[in-house]
Amino acid sequence: MAECSACWFLAGKLRLGVQPTPKGRGSRILEFVASYQGGEFYVEVKSPRSVNVIGRGGAAPNYSKKLTAILKEANRQFDKGARNLLILVPEFSPPLDRMDLTEAFVAIPALTYDVDPVSGRAVTKPETKLYPEGGFLRIWGNEPTPRFTRLGGVLAIDECVRHRGNDCWMESNGLLVHNPAASEDTRIPTEIWGDTPQFMWAGDVLRWSDGHRIF
Repeated sequence: MAECSACWFLAGKLRLGVQPTPKGRGSRILEFVASYQGGEFYVEVKSPRSVNVIGRGGAAPNYSKKLTAILKEANRQFDKGARNLLILVPEFSPPLDRMDLTEAFVAIPALTYDVDPVSGRAVTKPETKLYPEGGFLRIWGNEPTPRFTRLGGVLAIDECVRHRGNDCWMESNGLLVHNPAASEDTRIPTEIWGDTPQFMWAGDVLRWSDGHRIF
């Protein structure tokens, strides 16, 4: 079902050309290759499952560890030098939201302020900053650069049933997080996604394309 959802989103909603089972890294076979005017990108689909991952005291669930493991697995499947996209059709309860995606793949927000070393009191106003600890930007051990540069981005697809009167239909929505560390030849183009919100570079700033807050 996850592969069908991904295929419909690419071919049905975005009107991209889709062909099955292209060759990936080594002897690996991927799900699709999607074509657009001027190029193509390779696709692997994952459908992670997790239910009631609730923190202490009813805190929001943290899916970062599971999503990082999926990112690592997909990175091994893709070949270098190609445009590659990981599509997630998760079965999570509660479902993924935008902050889950940006924290897992890009950066973690943290409240920071300066402290007087003698009194221990805050001497500046608290400020929220983003720290590059997500899978795309994290530096692992002594490695000089981020690790998952084979991927141009991650698209998370959410499907839900809508009702109006006696009518009932399935609605498919996506959130696309581009890899800020992707090289020029592996970046996923931004102009082919219609009204799909994208977390991407806007000049030298990372932001959601629809203006949604990051945290």
